[in-house]
Amino acid sequence: MKAKPRTFVHFSCLILSAFLFWSCATSPVLIKNSTEDYKALKDHKVGVAFFIPDQRVLFTEQIYLVIGYADQHRFHAYEGIWDPIPVLQEKVLNELKANYQITPIDLKKVMRPEAVSIIDESCRKNFNQDLSRVRKAGHHNEFLRVKLTENVLSELKKTQIDYFLEVYLASISFYDFAHYDWITGGVETYSRLNRVSDGSIVWLNKSRGGTLLKNLKSLTELENNDMAILKQGYQEAVSKCEVLTGFAPQ
Repeated sequence: MKAKPRTFVHFSCLILSAFLFWSCATSPVLIKNSTEDYKALKDHKVGVAFFIPDQRVLFTEQIYLVIGYADQHRFHAYEGIWDPIPVLQEKVLNELKANYQITPIDLKKVMRPEAVSIIDESCRKNFNQDLSRVRKAGHHNEFLRVKLTENVLSELKKTQIDYFLEVYLASISFYDFAHYDWITGGVETYSRLNRVSDGSIVWLNKSRGGTLLKNLKSLTELENNDMAILKQGYQEAVSKCEVLTGFAPQ
């Protein structure tokens, strides 16, 4: 058990606030879907693809410095070791079918490999470039307003896709609080729907999900046993993400 300083009550409030922040899955919808486009989805082909712009988990450890606290960050790369997409993909596809009666086409299964590479590279590149732009400008609500590139739209039209749903696993992170055997985990996603005929963005949403992992003494425990605890925390956090908020107009 980690030793607790006299700031126990205050620090407990910090833990609770952080956990509630990540567990609050509902965020304001950045672009609401229109009734016209939503109705059109039922009679047109909808393609979907999932992307990971940065294949790393962010670990943050809070260090007690007597006069205050400091955060130490490090990244754990999982490319080629673990694919977190299936968990998110299953959730989104199930909700589209159950709640909206839409069965989208998995583009990575029907497109030729060259086209998949073009879309994957272009979408991930645009995501990271736009993220850098809005961070510098401080206008995070303007994120992902850049339309799809012409080469992506061209490939979608060749496959006769009318609407293209992008789902980005933007971040996976875990936070270890000083003095506590608790670690919070969080997932952040961005999703948007594009009308392929003119490249318009008809819906855009950001969501978060969080989880609380108890009885853990350090972040290194998340990496043990083929990242078993990390994967469990990720799955719990994804289950709380309301990825499709605002997909149907109110």
